[in-house]
Amino acid sequence: MTDTLFLADFRRAAQSPTCPFCALRDTTTVRYIGSLLTELTLAADIHQRLARSRGFCSAHATTVQALVRQRGGEGGGVATLYSSVLQSVRAELAAGLVEAPLTPTKSRWRRTAPPTLGASLATRLEPQGPCLLCEHAEENDAFALGQLVEDLSEQGGQAPLAQLYQASPGACLPHFQRLLRLSHDEPSVRWLTETQLAKWELLESELEAYRLGRREGSEKKESWERTLAQLSP
Repeated sequence: MTDTLFLADFRRAAQSPTCPFCALRDTTTVRYIGSLLTELTLAADIHQRLARSRGFCSAHATTVQALVRQRGGEGGGVATLYSSVLQSVRAELAAGLVEAPLTPTKSRWRRTAPPTLGASLATRLEPQGPCLLCEHAEENDAFALGQLVEDLSEQGGQAPLAQLYQASPGACLPHFQRLLRLSHDEPSVRWLTETQLAKWELLESELEAYRLGRREGSEKKESWERTLAQLSP
């Protein structure tokens, strides 16, 4: 049985012009960022994990920055969270410099760092854990994909989640591959494959119409963007 709240979230995601799993991931990521910047800002475990990961990955840092600006530009939450990241990298770098042995040169008055010092310091600054937002996104992806596969296995194409998925633009290529790998019964695999083939056939016809200059209708005009989103998300 699919969770009611998840079903409501997936219903909204299925109405987006792109892969419903990508849309759902974006929604849950924004929701989690909101929590990180408000009620979780002072959570000790969040600070520890963020320090270990050296902050967010580049892509999610850009997402956080855009979201903060969209909501008025008050970056107090980011400042609080990243204070721990900055303290961590400073401490690691300083400790690495102190712990590195100094090798005497020919002159007794001069010392030079061993040739591996730079590499050693760089290694100390490597992330020691995954980006919090990447980890959260993967957990939500796994749950959402698993729910569809489970519902298909139990109820077939008549499952509420399957009906929502069928009415959506279909999964992007990476998410579709994951759906296939998660599906262990032939009826589910066939249903997913036939549904996807129909989605791609429609998209291909719209893309071909756009390419040949027959661009009436918003679907045809946006077909190249949807093709990019479907095959190279």
